[in-house]
Amino acid sequence: MNQEEKFSPYARIVPAVMASSFADLEEKITRVKGLVKRVQIDVMDGRFTDSISWPFKHRPGMHSDASGSGASDSLDANFRDMQKEVRGLPCWEDFDFEVDLMVSNPAKAVEEWSSIGVSRVILHLREDNVQDIRVAMDVAKVRGVDVSVAVLPGPLPEALHDFIFSRAEPGEISGIQCMGIARVGHQREPFDARVLESLSALRSEIDSKALDVSLSVDGGVSFKTAASLFDAGADYLVAGSAIYDADSVHQALDFFADISGE
Repeated sequence: MNQEEKFSPYARIVPAVMASSFADLEEKITRVKGLVKRVQIDVMDGRFTDSISWPFKHRPGMHSDASGSGASDSLDANFRDMQKEVRGLPCWEDFDFEVDLMVSNPAKAVEEWSSIGVSRVILHLREDNVQDIRVAMDVAKVRGVDVSVAVLPGPLPEALHDFIFSRAEPGEISGIQCMGIARVGHQREPFDARVLESLSALRSEIDSKALDVSLSVDGGVSFKTAASLFDAGADYLVAGSAIYDADSVHQALDFFADISGE
């Protein structure tokens, strides 16, 4: 790849922004402006995982609160302003935004995030929340938002093939996100090599059925793991700390681009 090509926005690497505040979100998104086509915003409500991120505000007892979706005052005022179209996401004209919803009420979250213009939502599929995901997908369909489904490393959930490959209508699922870590909602977690087997199996099934479904990996993505993830069948990789902890964000993206062949 020559130097001139390296300044084209990269498509096979997507920065993951796990923001602690609106200011943090804005700073991280601005740092990759002009370098990538998409940004993924990681959202944790403090219930689905033991971590929390913007736009949710920490409240006492939040993780143990069984009420599910949370009170309306748990969302940051900047997010509420986006819903009212008082303001937009930072650099909203420069990116396609996807949002990784690690939340206990995915349908409500899809409704909220689709109202501020994200192009794709990522829903975490577990054996105990299949119906919740179906409801969230119905909301996404009405709102015209693409849907990806995330799965943990290791044996694929029994619900996955039934949910995605057997019953889903063509175009209902636009992607599958394989998690490269066992503990979601955190950065700098150790890479879980079981994701390679999941990727290979899904790549074979997607190709054999000629499905228009992308494969991505989020978590554990680094310069050491990227090549094996692409080789196993990933279309693109999502990276947080590998990009934002680097001395140069641009240089880190260049390294990933060299690995991916962009």
